[in-house]
Amino acid sequence: MTLRTLYTSLAFAGLSVAAATSASAAPGPALPILGSPNTITAGVFLPSSGAAKSAGGSTQLDIEFHYGLPIPNPTPLKAVFSIGVETGSKSGGHSTIIPVTAGAQVSLGGGVYAGAGVGYYFLNQHRNDSFTDQLSTSTRFGGYGELGYSLPTGLISVSAKYQAVQRADGVIVAVGLHF
Repeated sequence: MTLRTLYTSLAFAGLSVAAATSASAAPGPALPILGSPNTITAGVFLPSSGAAKSAGGSTQLDIEFHYGLPIPNPTPLKAVFSIGVETGSKSGGHSTIIPVTAGAQVSLGGGVYAGAGVGYYFLNQHRNDSFTDQLSTSTRFGGYGELGYSLPTGLISVSAKYQAVQRADGVIVAVGLHF
């Protein structure tokens, strides 16, 4: 079993479990003061960084878990804490990025939302080609901006995000399941 097959299987298993547990519950926080886990996303990371692309390929797997914390009215903002993994392999090398971020989302109406945030990105990149055998591990500070759309049911969303991180910047396109 390849790593890509394993990660794909884990993503579908996670989405299946989330769908099964959320089918009987309405979306939204279980404890309004504390917030609740609210989204798991799966998608593709399209790195524009040469380091991430040469080590992990031009299309990589992205899985993220978002925890929403409502901010008291009158603000339309929602604080979002996230952890995820972006991973891929190419020609014996690999790139694994673990973003740990804090941000805010705001509803723009009609199911459309926008968000931005900052955080730390933990990188493990190994390039193995005929010229070099390099392993790089580092922690980088970076940020992201995103635009998304929640379907009318409120259970599924699609989003596009750009993350600006040295050695790990690029676009993420994902589908999310809210629970």
